[in-house]
Amino acid sequence: HADSQFLILDNFEHLAESCAEVVQSLVEAKPDLRVLVTTRRRLEIAPETVYQVGPLPLGAENSSPETPSAAATLFTRRASRLRPFFRLTKKNIGEVEALVRQLGGIPLAIELAAEKINVFTPSALASRLAGGTGLLDAKRGPVEPRHRKLGAVIEWTFDSLDPAERQ
Repeated sequence: HADSQFLILDNFEHLAESCAEVVQSLVEAKPDLRVLVTTRRRLEIAPETVYQVGPLPLGAENSSPETPSAAATLFTRRASRLRPFFRLTKKNIGEVEALVRQLGGIPLAIELAAEKINVFTPSALASRLAGGTGLLDAKRGPVEPRHRKLGAVIEWTFDSLDPAERQ
């Protein structure tokens, strides 16, 4: 509608449980309000329409840096936020395409993998994933802010070790 107002709440999963009632109240108080929420779980409010985001298109094994798949493009964009000079090249395009194929083109998995680019190359990420290290587990929850950084570092380091290294 031309008179509708829009509210966009992106990456809302960390607030969904505590703020779903607020969103419900806004929708009830303002019938012309349209709310778009991106989250990994439902708000379970009325009315709610869920749109599942499917996997991104994957590239061929002989992709080039000039014509990467949508999945490789997402990985590159997210990785370059952490490593500003990270780009797709003739040398790494095969590794990146193999990694995103291994991740099934799933946007969340690709984003979680890209967060590790400061520590691992795309091929090292693929090797660790193949070893079942739980490298991409998103272990987030209600933790006090002062415990998030150190605890997250320790947990991530432990999770990225193979069983012999953990011993």
